[in-house]
Amino acid sequence: MSDKRELILSRLHDVLKTIVPEGRCFRNQVDFPEGSPTILLLDADESPDSNRAPTSGRPPTGACVVALTPEIHILVDGKPKDVGPRLNALRRDIIKAVLTDNSLAEFCMSGELRYEGFASGFAAGRSFEGQGVVSFSFVYALHPARL
Repeated sequence: MSDKRELILSRLHDVLKTIVPEGRCFRNQVDFPEGSPTILLLDADESPDSNRAPTSGRPPTGACVVALTPEIHILVDGKPKDVGPRLNALRRDIIKAVLTDNSLAEFCMSGELRYEGFASGFAAGRSFEGQGVVSFSFVYALHPARL
């Protein structure tokens, strides 16, 4: 028995760890050492897709289609002219690594690993800081009886 949610999140964390220096990728940690670049993976939300797999008439133990939407936060700092390009480079590396990872794709229903977008934010202080959230959807069949 295995939980695809945990399999996806664990593999995603392993993939993200290859993008930044060792010790700069964290999962579900609110306190982490300062430094740049940093990736923070939050398990976040999962919801059933009732349009694709109606729940009416389905037994409680019947399979349903769910979309897992973890949050991948990226943080960089540096000179103002460097922060945007550094943020964009991490975004690019994350998209490429996630969408080309065969294990992540195998956990999802065929063609249901999707890049959903990027939101960025900047803050000025002693140094310029940039942060962003890279979004993906991992769609898979949840089989309660197999958990």
